[in-house]
Amino acid sequence: MVQDWLQVALEQKDRGIHHAWLYSWSSFVKEMYTYFGIPDVTVKAAHSLDHLRMNPDDRIAIYNIAFLWYSAQLQ
Repeated sequence: MVQDWLQVALEQKDRGIHHAWLYSWSSFVKEMYTYFGIPDVTVKAAHSLDHLRMNPDDRIAIYNIAFLWYSAQLQ
């Protein structure tokens, strides 16, 4: 599926239709997420839990909601 999508873009490039994401890695990654989603939701949730921090001006409810959201994705 991804290979077909990329092949079409490369064929368009040959015809003079240029996509910015073909020349920028960060744009390419963003484009992949846009069309195909996060490749591994569990890894993303685990990473988010590892980096979850409560800001000094946040309420505990904000932290709890984020914690519950990410932990639910690990189950």
